[in-house]
Amino acid sequence: MFVFDLDGVIIDSIPLHVESMKYALSKLGYEWKDELIKKFGLRARDIIADYGMNEQTYKRFIDIKVKYLLDHMDEIKLMPGFLDVVNYLKPKYKLAIASMSTHVIQYFVEKFQLNKYFDIILDADGFNPRPDPGQLLTIAERWNIPTEQLIYIGDTVWDVKTARKVNALCFALAGTVDKEELKDAHFVFESL
Repeated sequence: MFVFDLDGVIIDSIPLHVESMKYALSKLGYEWKDELIKKFGLRARDIIADYGMNEQTYKRFIDIKVKYLLDHMDEIKLMPGFLDVVNYLKPKYKLAIASMSTHVIQYFVEKFQLNKYFDIILDADGFNPRPDPGQLLTIAERWNIPTEQLIYIGDTVWDVKTARKVNALCFALAGTVDKEELKDAHFVFESL
C-alpha cells in the first residue's frame, strides 16, 4: 500500500511554491531566506514563523501567495517518471495521496486525472501539520491495515519523520532538500 506526497513527488511544484513565497514576502517588505526550503512539507504558517507576522499580515501573505500560485498553476507538470510508477503499481497495490496542500489540490487532481490512480486523496483540512502522522493513520484505518504495511513516498525531512512515527516504510526523493538531509528514510532516490 503506497502513500504519495503531492508536491515534489507527484507534481513538480516546489519551484513555483518557492517563487510564490518569495513574491509574497517581497510584496510585504520581507526578504526570502534560503533555509526556508528545509521547512517545506510544513504548512505555510510554520515555514514563515520566524518572520513574526501578525494575523493580518499573515492573511495578506497567504492571499498574495495563493493568487500567485493560481496565476501560474498551469505551468506545473507531473514529476518525471510518475506515470510509469503509478501505472506499474496500480494493478497490484492500493494507492493514496497525503498532501499538506489545501488551496490547490483539487485543481491538480482534475488536471492530471489523479482519481483514476488513487483510492484515497487527503488534503491538509482537518489534519495537524507534519510530522503529525494523522493522515497516515487515517489511510491505514480506511484500508484496515497496520501502518507498518504502508510505504510512504515523500521529499522532505518532515515526510521522513512522519513515516517514522508510525513505522511506515519511507522512500524519499532528493531534490527539494539534499540527499544527506533525508538519511533517516529507509531508501533515498534521486528520481521516481
